[in-house]
Amino acid sequence: MNRYENIPCPICGEPLKKDDDIVVCPICGAPYHRACYQKEGHCIFPELHESNTPWTPPQKESNQEESPQDQPKRCPRCGAENPASALFCNTCGIPLNVSYSSDEQAPPYSSQQSNPNGMPQGFGGMPFGSFMRAQSVPPEEEIDGIQAQDYAAYIGRNAHYFLLRFREIFRSKTKIINWSAFFFQGGYFLYRKMYGTGILIFLIQLLISLPQYLMTYQAITSSSTLMPSNSMTSITTISMLCQILSLAMRFVCGFLANTLYMRHCQRQIAKARAVTTSPQECRALLAKKGSVATKLIAGLLIGYAALNLLAFILLMFLL
Repeated sequence: MNRYENIPCPICGEPLKKDDDIVVCPICGAPYHRACYQKEGHCIFPELHESNTPWTPPQKESNQEESPQDQPKRCPRCGAENPASALFCNTCGIPLNVSYSSDEQAPPYSSQQSNPNGMPQGFGGMPFGSFMRAQSVPPEEEIDGIQAQDYAAYIGRNAHYFLLRFREIFRSKTKIINWSAFFFQGGYFLYRKMYGTGILIFLIQLLISLPQYLMTYQAITSSSTLMPSNSMTSITTISMLCQILSLAMRFVCGFLANTLYMRHCQRQIAKARAVTTSPQECRALLAKKGSVATKLIAGLLIGYAALNLLAFILLMFLL
């Protein structure tokens, strides 16, 4: 009777065990607990008797619920389904093992759309329509010898925009202004974890602004009630020159940002490849070390506000 072990009794539904008292229908061969069969008084499969068909054990359900680890991963940007083991979307290349807050992830699109002006993703509810180009970079496409999915692993947020820009830079050397870098300059490069470049730009900005700060301080703290005309002319000239240099610096940052970031990504990918043994490990390391430095930027903003407040207080005391 061992062959009936763990098969549910057709009457009570309880699994038949090795030590149970089991009876078998002499016509169709269906097994029962003896007590269940005696209580029922007959086999419950008369249709098998009429058709002279032997009883067969019930098939185990094959559509068992998948565990969360086996369920396919849906891309938060394009909505495509990917294998459970995938680290990156097979359609747009975005990392799938990164947690996105509700204001960071882009809703699924029916086609792969990108913002040609480099604006951040996440405006799915706004009717951009024809203002957005239906383009995407396949994950396996190589840009300057590196697959797009490797770039995407390190870039993290807004990878779709940068992949398009990197491809344009590699193919035609086209430089499209990055408006985020234009407005935020050094802060933007720090945000993208280009720390050396960001600090250098901050120092250049400080040097450009320092003469204007000194002349303004001299004008405020001058003991004379009316400054000489030649001093006012010097202050105005220096101030205008600093503003021109500052504007020029903005354009330099805006036009070079994507190229500098592409080179930065290539260096980081080369370092990751040197210490890993497989593409999957390399991309996992890139996803861990890449993306953006949100905590650093938050700390800089708080420090900047504190310094401005301190400068205002000192100025009030001096006056």
